[in-house]
Amino acid sequence: MSLPYHLLYLVLGCIHLAVALAIYAKRPDLRRTIITMGSIGGFVEVMSEVWYEKDYWHPLTVVQGWPAPEDFIYGFGVTAMAVCVAPVLVSCTYVPDNPSDKRPFKNIGTAYTATMIAASFAAFMMVGFSIEFPSIWNATSCYFAIGLGLLTGGWRFAKFGLLAALVMGVFAAVGYGIGLNFLIDGDAFLRKIWLLYGTDWDIRIVGNVPLDEVAWNVVRAWCFAILYPVLTWQRLAPLPSRAA
Repeated sequence: MSLPYHLLYLVLGCIHLAVALAIYAKRPDLRRTIITMGSIGGFVEVMSEVWYEKDYWHPLTVVQGWPAPEDFIYGFGVTAMAVCVAPVLVSCTYVPDNPSDKRPFKNIGTAYTATMIAASFAAFMMVGFSIEFPSIWNATSCYFAIGLGLLTGGWRFAKFGLLAALVMGVFAAVGYGIGLNFLIDGDAFLRKIWLLYGTDWDIRIVGNVPLDEVAWNVVRAWCFAILYPVLTWQRLAPLPSRAA
């Protein structure tokens, strides 16, 4: 089977989107989470392409030029999945944090401050160091830093972030592995669109899968899985049917 090069990004994005929509249909309690965080993630991905296209890749899309629909679709799907991994796998749901306990509110304030510092660091790295340090690795480092900053609002969320990171990393490795090793000539495709091809940053796993793509998916999932409950003052609690 051979897939046209310009459809690969769209197919990968639609697979993530399809999983998010399946969760949307199955779990009404997560619908607001999916729409809110998916939309934010899609917007972030569209804007990030401003940096990625300078030194990381020139993606082949159905409609050439920026912004490409694939950017929003992929960003929506991976973000919605990241914030739903823990609730789906451990049968939990997001609920408001205990308003009678003032400590979470204090921690939230600390988290906002730490996150703003981490975000400033992120912006500085993305703008200032992208020439020598590929923007994809800048972004990955920034997501990790922001995730750490968010944990000042509650280390209890670390395990959910790690769970999301593990699942999204495996999903990315398998998805890209199938796409770049079986659906298309992965090496020829990367030579055409990947600006790191043949450089010291050309590190691949699972055949033709770039390590940076898997690392980005892992760390981005970690960040967003922590970001959502911390910054919305929520926690994960067992579903009512299980709590009874």
